[in-house]
Amino acid sequence: PPDLSYEPAALNEEGLKWLRALGQPLVEKLQIGDVNALFRVPAGWEAVSDPRSSGSGLVVPNPAAGANGGK
Repeated sequence: PPDLSYEPAALNEEGLKWLRALGQPLVEKLQIGDVNALFRVPAGWEAVSDPRSSGSGLVVPNPAAGANGGK
């Protein structure tokens, strides 16, 4: 790519030196993305929010799904 954008904690100094030695232009960005996700776990669902930003994950049980959480 013309420029490689990276978050400050994503690459160590050794990695940055290696990319620069290859001639890769680097652009440090505070935050490139934000991820929120749901995971299926044995007990039902688990929600997580990206720790790099504000927010939270919450799973609200659906009473219509019954005792097994819609499995």
